[in-house]
Amino acid sequence: MAKTGATALALLTELFYFESTRDSQFGGLRRSWLRALQAMHLKGLGFMKVPGSSEDSSYYNGEVWLSLSHFARLFGADGKAREILEDVNASFIERYTEDPHIGFFTGAQWPPSSDSKRPERKGFSTLSTDKPRLSSTIFGQP
Repeated sequence: MAKTGATALALLTELFYFESTRDSQFGGLRRSWLRALQAMHLKGLGFMKVPGSSEDSSYYNGEVWLSLSHFARLFGADGKAREILEDVNASFIERYTEDPHIGFFTGAQWPPSSDSKRPERKGFSTLSTDKPRLSSTIFGQP
């Protein structure tokens, strides 16, 4: 049974490969990994640690958020991906501002770096809209 973080990193690896080469031979896998991550979504919370679990992981939340953000940056997003990103953006801002968890921010510092790569013109709200609040929470200063 694959952990959610592993699935997110598999998707992210394929996205980087596709972006670099424009070779779409792994497009079927990309869609399967995306559907798997969508199935792992816990509305208002984050993402299951493993299939069938009701427990999430701050670290995996960061990894999945990064993968979905990169997917949206490259391909836009279908209705389900858009819905999930909007849900987790809102819940992650609230959750990790009120109770910062090092796991979310140490996914190689991925959430902030991925957010800066996703253009607003794709139509998604982003964590960057509340970065001063997050920065203040994490570092004690704006």
